[in-house]
Amino acid sequence: TSCRLGKPRYFSPPRVREDIQRLYAAGVKEVRILDRTFNMPSKRCLEVLDILAEYAGSMRFHVEVNPAVLTDEVAVKMSAFPAGALHVEAGLQTSHRQALQTISRPVEPERIWGGLKRLCGMANLEVHADLVAGFPYIDLDYIYSDLFNLMALQPDEIQLELLKLLPGTPIRNQAADYGLVFSAEPPYEILKTPTLSFSELNEVRLLSRAVDNFYNDPALQKAIYTAIMADSDFMRQLAYLAVDETGEPTPISLKRRFQLLHKNLQHRSEACNVLEYSWMLEGLSPSHALSPTKLWKAEIPENATFIEGDATAKERPCRVWQCNINDVSYWFVYTRERQYKKSVAVYREA
Repeated sequence: TSCRLGKPRYFSPPRVREDIQRLYAAGVKEVRILDRTFNMPSKRCLEVLDILAEYAGSMRFHVEVNPAVLTDEVAVKMSAFPAGALHVEAGLQTSHRQALQTISRPVEPERIWGGLKRLCGMANLEVHADLVAGFPYIDLDYIYSDLFNLMALQPDEIQLELLKLLPGTPIRNQAADYGLVFSAEPPYEILKTPTLSFSELNEVRLLSRAVDNFYNDPALQKAIYTAIMADSDFMRQLAYLAVDETGEPTPISLKRRFQLLHKNLQHRSEACNVLEYSWMLEGLSPSHALSPTKLWKAEIPENATFIEGDATAKERPCRVWQCNINDVSYWFVYTRERQYKKSVAVYREA
């Protein structure tokens, strides 16, 4: 699908409806549409969205869109889907003007950012944004700048990956002209460019794993966002946060990721506070929390303010832990039902 094999061929709307109906009848719960630019042409996209909307309560659809050509009509129709029914992959890839020219995307970066901002602003969508490193003209600082601006929009997931020069693609055919060195073996990853050394591309590889381990985990995302928006240099620290003695990424548990972040965020109090709150919310061990806690054996104070969760939870058999975060008392309620590990309700002192 990345090669130039002529113009796309489109099935008719009745054929699409028939295919979706057959998948629905077979019990399929998730459908990934392989069209690399689902929102072009716009008229067809609107027709297909109408069909998908008929099944949106029972099926989940994954589509890939070009944010630079997102029309008002398509955006409005997407915003009407039930929450979680539409997973949108939006390809930023890069915002560098010259690089965009080399990959046959001669669009203004402002249009890309505008479309991404609109998509990320729709609470009902799950937005996965792509960023690619290794295009001509782009250096390491520019990649970090793109990543910072992308995180500022708060997509649900960010995929940072190295450029793959796939056979049959224009960028591979022009690799020598741009001074691109890449692996001859699949997946044909970039190894060096005139503006990115091998070691710098390795840093991007580590950063990619770190983004997946930390930003893309919902339990950690808010703390990472808070830390990086306060100090963009933390992104560089993040790249090397979870590597072994050889400098390679290492598997790391959620608990250990919390602890590593907390240790490295001590001088960033707001992000630390978010992390301490998230630990309790996630249902990790209250007795080994990142901030002072104690098992609460009395009633939650009547004047405590309900923050989030199920306000009726404390009426059922439950355990309550009091936690002090930044000199403020919180009460986290956990049910005794084994299927619920996370906190089901949170209160804060008035």
